[in-house]
Amino acid sequence: MTLAIHKTGNGYPLVLFHGWAFDSRVWTPLLPRLTERFTLYLVDLPGFGQSSLMSWEAFCEALIHQLPASFALGGWSMGGLYALRFAHAFAERVSHLLGIATSPFFMKEDDWPGIEPVVIEGFLQKLEHAPSQVLHDFVSLQARGRVMPELPADNCPKALREGLHILASWDYREALSDLALPTSYLFGRLDAITPVEVLEAMRARYPGIGFTLFPRAGHMPFLSHAEEFVAHVEDFLR
Repeated sequence: MTLAIHKTGNGYPLVLFHGWAFDSRVWTPLLPRLTERFTLYLVDLPGFGQSSLMSWEAFCEALIHQLPASFALGGWSMGGLYALRFAHAFAERVSHLLGIATSPFFMKEDDWPGIEPVVIEGFLQKLEHAPSQVLHDFVSLQARGRVMPELPADNCPKALREGLHILASWDYREALSDLALPTSYLFGRLDAITPVEVLEAMRARYPGIGFTLFPRAGHMPFLSHAEEFVAHVEDFLR
């Protein structure tokens, strides 16, 4: 069983989790800037990139022993759920939490904005018969931000299914309320996956959290607005 962690840079430790259907290579365009100020730990989440598919418990056990005593933690999209859950489990080790185009719960409810359950159900059905179509549809949802990297060609179908189940079932809204560490969430106004309504709902529920909206960004503000994103990270972790 393998958990791939790519370490690079010099400075304060910053652990980054990628989103669904991607791997740690999604951060590559940011490395020239981020590695000047931070020691990056770029993690391939279970089943993606070079990491084996594994349970949450195995993931935590494999990761925590390879990290320094204190570190900042950031996650994009599904990786934001992983980051929030990990920060809640290891609050004494995590100094800062950064959520990027993410939510503590991705599904729509009467009092919570999010993805319609039928969308996830449709993705799960298509994964059985036309996985490439699912990835195309997912890219289309994200492409409003103008910048869209290529999806990895070697995605594991089982990991894709597990990731969709995570998006549909992990609810860490209460866990976010429990966290007592500096926390910042970034959103793109054009995001179709975590729309601005999520920011508004979170701002009402979590008054102690910092929120930033990129007015012309979609679901990948760290790529479409890389300079502004890096400046925000540097300021947040200063």
